[in-house]
Amino acid sequence: MEQTSSRHNLGLMALVQSLLADLKLLATQQLRLAVDEVQLELGRLVRIGIAIAGLVVLGLTLVVLLAFTAVAALHEAGGLPVWTSSLIVAAALGVGATGVGLYAKGQITRFRPYPVRSFFTLKEDTLWIKEQIVSRKT
Repeated sequence: MEQTSSRHNLGLMALVQSLLADLKLLATQQLRLAVDEVQLELGRLVRIGIAIAGLVVLGLTLVVLLAFTAVAALHEAGGLPVWTSSLIVAAALGVGATGVGLYAKGQITRFRPYPVRSFFTLKEDTLWIKEQIVSRKT
């Protein structure tokens, strides 16, 4: 009878060791996933920053040149005073700036500064482990 108990204890120890090894592997994989997710989001943030910087430089240059051209065209072709032509061009630029601002706002709302998917996966794994522990007791 002692041999059966001894074998049972060895089997239980092997099971516990296997469980601990699995938990260690799971924790390592979760950490790797979280790091990868943070790196992905940082890369996205860098790309957003580069896009915004490029947009600012090119956009400002383009807008200034187009604004001067539009003011001159309205003044010459429409016979409008320079101030009226300037006001019309400024209003059109305001509409364009609003569109760009809404786009940037949409990109910022998609940015996640923490690893959402990793936290969700970790929560699911924790619940699964708890269920496994409870189901083994019953």
